[in-house]
Amino acid sequence: MPARWYVFYSVAYMKEINRVQLLHNPGAGSESISREELSAIFKTTGWEFEYASTKDHWGIDPEADLVVVAGGDGTVKKISVAAMEATINPLIGVLPMGTANNLATSLGIPQDIKRIISSWKEGKAKAIAFDTGVINNPVISDFFIEGVGFGIFPKMINDMKKKFPNGSSSPEDNLQNSLEAMYEATKDFVASHCEINIDGRDYSGEMLLVEIMNIRCVGPNVFFAPHAHPGDGRFDIVLGGASDRSRLKKYFIRKINQDLDENPLPVIHGKNIKLTWNGPDFHLDDTIIDISAASEISISINKHQLHFLVPEAF
Repeated sequence: MPARWYVFYSVAYMKEINRVQLLHNPGAGSESISREELSAIFKTTGWEFEYASTKDHWGIDPEADLVVVAGGDGTVKKISVAAMEATINPLIGVLPMGTANNLATSLGIPQDIKRIISSWKEGKAKAIAFDTGVINNPVISDFFIEGVGFGIFPKMINDMKKKFPNGSSSPEDNLQNSLEAMYEATKDFVASHCEINIDGRDYSGEMLLVEIMNIRCVGPNVFFAPHAHPGDGRFDIVLGGASDRSRLKKYFIRKINQDLDENPLPVIHGKNIKLTWNGPDFHLDDTIIDISAASEISISINKHQLHFLVPEAF
């Protein structure tokens, strides 16, 4: 008999897990786990499961009670998009295997894959409702899971692509190189004017960065919003003005040296944002998007579009 475990979203709703779909990115991380290794671990649960590689043709199984994503942040987003486009709202379990794993880190999911699966098997986990952000512009309409923003973070992404076209030698090196690139971008980036309105209040000014965050961290595990909760129906917004350059440089030096990680900038909470950025470099999650300068962008939140399975003990 398949193992049975009930996940409570609320007092009135529960979901029985019998069938699992395992979607695996076999190239994620420096020490990729094989299909055979993953399958062997899942066989110990007693659950029926269907394996698919994200490198091959795949789709969301509408009969799955739990969709398990074995990969990094990009893989999690890809599968979440597929679930929403198919108007399916499965319970999603994450086995973090990427470089930064910002989503898993923000949800408190550990790196130990066997411990994560054991927590599911033993019923020591909970379902977390997860909001998604929506961005609208004359040339783009899309949703995001982690965050969107302008300035030094997307500049770092572009600089890293130029400096390391084939990627860094390991996830650890990539994180360190990215932090160093963030520091260099902070030194050199020319502050640009941003018209920004958050829930009817004006915060416009000359900015080095604007980050509208749905989770706690961005990029190379930069905790700009350490208390963010992705299911609270609001964004954590971080604005780095021209006068914050010295503070940001000191922050990235401390991150590079692995000193105490303290949030360098105040956080503003909001639900509806309108902004116009007069500079370059815009990102949507970890993707660079080309939006013409001085084009107004509207950002809003969709509550509880996804549900993630998170070990309670972490």
